[in-house]
Amino acid sequence: GVNNERELVQITHMHSVASWSVDGWIKNHHVANKEWGTSRRKFHALLSDLKRQLASIGITAEPEGRYADQKRADIKVLFPPHNIAVEIKRESHRDLWTAIPKQLIAKYTREQASDGHGIFLAFWFTGNFGASPTEGLDPPQTPQELQSRLTATVPEALRHKIAVLVVDSLLPRLLHPQ
Repeated sequence: GVNNERELVQITHMHSVASWSVDGWIKNHHVANKEWGTSRRKFHALLSDLKRQLASIGITAEPEGRYADQKRADIKVLFPPHNIAVEIKRESHRDLWTAIPKQLIAKYTREQASDGHGIFLAFWFTGNFGASPTEGLDPPQTPQELQSRLTATVPEALRHKIAVLVVDSLLPRLLHPQ
């Protein structure tokens, strides 16, 4: 974990920079690429641009970063001794509603080097969900509602450490964290 105030500032700043970089990538990518293509192409474009942008300040990003118990986050952002997991799901993924607490928090942010920090990125393509929301409500009708409901799955005590971003893949805009 964080051993002193300087390390706390480092991991908090790294989380802000990584969140800001993902946010900026999405805005630029949307403006430049109205046709998103496949999920895999989006992932590789995000990773490539994130690597390039973060490298200028000494931060690296790698695909399928390894964590405890042989678990792998979609992207691992590194600034040794710290790291931040970026977990990505589309609205049709069966684990969308449980991924933040059961995957991002339970498997990745528990790492001592992340000090509880993480980023969850969800893509809204069609509004067709692969699983029902865990709270028993009807599926969200808009990307904004999806973001609000996903944010609600983050424990209140961790909301300053977990960034939840939703990309409306049908329209050229990003929904900003609440």
